[in-house]
Amino acid sequence: LHNRDTYRIVGGVEGTFNEDWNYELSLNYGRFESSQRSLNNLVLFDLDGNEDGFLLALDATRNSAGDIVCRVNAVTVTRPDCVPINVFGVGAPSQAALDFVNTTATRKETAEQFVALATIGGDLSQLFELPGGPVGFALGAEYRSEQASSVWDDLTASGGTFLNAIQPFNPPKLTVKELFGELNIPLLAGIPLVEELSIGAAGRVSDYNTATGTVYAYNIQGIYAPINDVRFRAAYATSVRTPTQSDLFSPLSQNFAFIADPCDVQNISNNPNRAANCSAFGVPAVANQALVNACASSPFPVAPGDPFVNCTARAFSTSFRSGGNPTLVEERGRSVTLGMVVEPSFIPGLNFTVDYYNIRITDQINTLTAQTIINSCFDDQTGINNPFCGTVQRDPATGLFTDEAVISGGVNFARQKTEGIDFDLQYRKSFSNGHRFTIRAISTYLITLDNFTNPADPEVPNRQRSELGDPKWAGSLNMNYDLGVMDFSWNVRYLGRMSRSTFENGNEQIGRCPTSGLTGFSQRTCTPGELSRLDPLNNDQFLDPFFKRQTYHNVRVNWDLKDTNFNFYLGVDNVFDNKPPFGQLGTAGGDPFDTFGAFYYAGFRYEM
Repeated sequence: LHNRDTYRIVGGVEGTFNEDWNYELSLNYGRFESSQRSLNNLVLFDLDGNEDGFLLALDATRNSAGDIVCRVNAVTVTRPDCVPINVFGVGAPSQAALDFVNTTATRKETAEQFVALATIGGDLSQLFELPGGPVGFALGAEYRSEQASSVWDDLTASGGTFLNAIQPFNPPKLTVKELFGELNIPLLAGIPLVEELSIGAAGRVSDYNTATGTVYAYNIQGIYAPINDVRFRAAYATSVRTPTQSDLFSPLSQNFAFIADPCDVQNISNNPNRAANCSAFGVPAVANQALVNACASSPFPVAPGDPFVNCTARAFSTSFRSGGNPTLVEERGRSVTLGMVVEPSFIPGLNFTVDYYNIRITDQINTLTAQTIINSCFDDQTGINNPFCGTVQRDPATGLFTDEAVISGGVNFARQKTEGIDFDLQYRKSFSNGHRFTIRAISTYLITLDNFTNPADPEVPNRQRSELGDPKWAGSLNMNYDLGVMDFSWNVRYLGRMSRSTFENGNEQIGRCPTSGLTGFSQRTCTPGELSRLDPLNNDQFLDPFFKRQTYHNVRVNWDLKDTNFNFYLGVDNVFDNKPPFGQLGTAGGDPFDTFGAFYYAGFRYEM
């Protein structure tokens, strides 16, 4: 059972002054409340960690009278409320047993936001004008605060039920103070070969009360139209994405893993940077002996005749925490776009645009395993002032990991780059009889989509282009003919071929050429140690590594009943019953395929 309530209050004033300048002041407050009740949550332990509920009821026996009772009540009745549960047979378990072993878990969540905004805008025409017109401007300031919480009942939070232990999510309040401004500068207009020439710029400075601190973002754009029919545009922009409250402060949960310590005497020489980084981290020389002693007392036996130190090369079961990382900072982006707009005057209603984009993201947040984070900390050639070491915990006296060796959460290390070309063709035509025809075709050509998520070799790309959900070519076509009381529409969606598994499995890949054993690799460009085109990782996984191209057709008819408020509609999605490829249900994340095949529908709407 789930109840949700949302409240919002907005108020403000606006006006003009100095003839053509305008201002606006506004306040905005919103609050969300959620209450959830999860029925029949199985009780396993009480708040003190003692067995309870299902564990007590399942452990049944007979008492001295021959009655079936919970074992805790076999000799002395210590839990009179315990009802033994029978999990077999028709009619079992009894309602009384179910009432004892089940509970209703509850969760309460809140989220609230407050925004204060002030803006002023206008132009400088009273002071001066450029040949293209007056300079326009906008300035503003904003204050924003956000707070959220998510809390389960005490028993569920402690891990006493079938659910995992779910700690309360009560992050500190997030506050942001921002200043921003924008300029539009029309340089020239209305002269031969310069119908329009203008540049614009915008900037924003934001101050967060998190590790992000103060960040800046800006953009510069320009427009040049030699004639009315053709316009060129270009833009350069920087951007930031700050980590969310969940990224920073998600409740930590305890986990265990077999972690090999890079600073161990058996591992420290596996990377040339480890010795210096371990020393800089404060791992003392006596740490080696401490590790030997820890090994000697380990419950894991060593091979006969081996010195104790040899077992330190083995990974110990080490506790660590998974959750938010409060040391995260902002992700940074850079983008370049170049475009052209064509609106030929001799074909009224026709509009064609083409835009090239190139986007780079750095310091991207990505989640790694505990072992990867620890290795990346001590293997970094730049030292220990890296985002990985920020979450590693060691005892400075012994050099050993503390009880929680590391926080396995997001880390600012990944990169992504993408570039492509977007095409957009539109045409509208109105006829003398009142009929209207519209058509729009959109297509995208994906040139590059690479992720760099390997901290051990951050220059090696993981190609995402042509993988599921990111075809090289994709597009859509929409046509509509409107008769007034009735209109017909036809939609076509096209998907280029996509790889059945990772692109690198069935196709040449970009990787680090091995320093030896080049047999089987594409040696035409392979220089040991350099990035090169290498043979597929698993070329025989499929006979054809790609899903075939897919095209979907949808049709629809709308009919407005004359002199009424009724609208009837009839349609068919996926007209040609195009099923998803074998093994694809169309429901997975990023899966673009249609799920059901041909789908028929009809209905009506009535406007009051």
